[in-house]
Amino acid sequence: MMKNWTTLFTNSLFRKGVPTSGIMIQQKALNFNSKPGGSKEFQGSSGWLERFKNRHGIRQLSIVGEKLSSDIEAGNSFIAELQNLIVKEK
Repeated sequence: MMKNWTTLFTNSLFRKGVPTSGIMIQQKALNFNSKPGGSKEFQGSSGWLERFKNRHGIRQLSIVGEKLSSDIEAGNSFIAELQNLIVKEK
């Protein structure tokens, strides 16, 4: 059951384009495992993480090119909007 929840969690993040770290996946797996019915032996080790990533075809990718530039543009747009809101509130 814990494996299914962890898979659903990571798939959801990947579809949304949310950057995800190995530590985040391990912590979420430990959280899911702490629910009733979880294995007392499960530790979410780096070995478990590697097997999980291999099983689901997860690999480390860098954000480059157009995706990165759009993230910078979105960040700059957000900063400008936030500054405008702050000025209006004063």
